[in-house]
Order: sequence, then structure tokens, then C-alpha cells
Amino acid sequence: MFMTNSTPEEFQKLKHLAYQVEHFLDKNRERLRLYEDALLKISPHRVMILDGNLDEEEGALLLYGTLPFVKEDEARTDVIKELWAKKDCEACKGVVYRHAMGTGNLKPKYMLIGEAPGVSDGKRPLERVMGYGPTSIFLRRALYHNRLLLRSWFTNILKCSLPNNTKTSDDQFMACSTHLLKEIELLQPQKIFLLGKNVQKYVHNSKHFNQYRDIINSIVHPSYCAYKGIDYKVYASYFTRS
Repeated sequence: MFMTNSTPEEFQKLKHLAYQVEHFLDKNRERLRLYEDALLKISPHRVMILDGNLDEEEGALLLYGTLPFVKEDEARTDVIKELWAKKDCEACKGVVYRHAMGTGNLKPKYMLIGEAPGVSDGKRPLERVMGYGPTSIFLRRALYHNRLLLRSWFTNILKCSLPNNTKTSDDQFMACSTHLLKEIELLQPQKIFLLGKNVQKYVHNSKHFNQYRDIINSIVHPSYCAYKGIDYKVYASYFTRS
């Protein structure tokens, strides 16, 4: 197991910090996040190459970090360069330029699409979709439970945050949806899950997604389940029923 564009010492430190997040301790999460940020500031095109025999538990622990990965000896840094090429985009107005880029398995069976990154962390030079907040942790637990975690790619329609998490406009969705369509084209998931009503409404009403209708599924947003106190195992079952 190794990480492209990184020294063995950098990757060992990343693994060490990731294992310390086992109990979701705030201090360890922040240390891991800051270290990831530092690595990505030097070179954002980093991909974890996981051993083909890696067991699910170890892989899940590593994914508490938010770097993209592949389970074969194929770095796919060319794909990351294309997927993250819009990290400096400022096409939308009235947003917090936080640039939360997609992450997860670069050869995914599943793609999970949310609406927009939360704004709680403020403006950041580069963020990844699966962060360290309660909703991301809840979703990780659910997907780990039903064994989808290591098979999934995580993204949003809108790559930047909205002030005070206000409602996304169709114009903002439209401005950013070309990035999402490129993600689908590059990664070719077998099934797509739309998380939440706003994403579902936009995608179902947009002709640009017509070619993917057969693989699109609608799922309640994990933040709703977390807020309502619905167990993550129950939420995991929503995916298997779709």
C-alpha cells in the first residue's frame, strides 16, 4: 500500500493519524485533516493505492481520511487532475469558495451525490466531500455496515458552500453540473444515489442526465436520519432496497 506523489514517511504518518480516528476523537480528526491539507497544498494529485487483499476493516479506517484511492496498481492521477481541475473555479456568485472536491474509489461501483458542502469550516483552499462532521461519520458507518464504503465515490453537484447553508438555486446547480457530468463520464459508476430532495428535484428535472436515468436512485439525505435519530444500520438498508 502506498500513495502517489508522496514519500513513504508522509504516507506512514497519514496511516498513523487515520488509525487514531477509530473512536472519532475531535483532536485526532483535526490533526488528520490538517496533515491532509498540508500534503494537498504541496501536491493535490495524490492517490492511495490499496493492496488487492486489503480487508474491509483496515480500508475503512484509512478512509476516515478523505483522499481518493484505487484498489489496483493503477494510480489514476490523470483522472484526479481532470476531476479536480475546477478547484479554483469562481463561476458561481454568492457562494463561499470552499471547493469540496469528490473523493473515494476511483473505479467505483456506486456514486453518491449530495447538494453542496457545509459552510461550518469557512473558506478553505481545497476540501474533500467526505469530511469529519457528524453527517459524514454517520454515512461512513452506514456504508461500512452494508459493505459499500470501499466501492463508492462521493461528490456534490455544487462544489462550493452556500452562506449559512441557504438554499441552492437552479442557476448555481446549472453552473456546476457540467463538473458533475464529467465525473460520471470519467468514473462510469454502475449505480448513482441522489442524496436529498434538492438534488433529486434538480437531476430528475434536468435533461442533461437523461442518459443515466436507468442507474439513478433517490435516497433520503443522511443528515435527516442523523437529526431524527435513525440508526445508521437502518439507513444502510435504504441503499440495499434501492
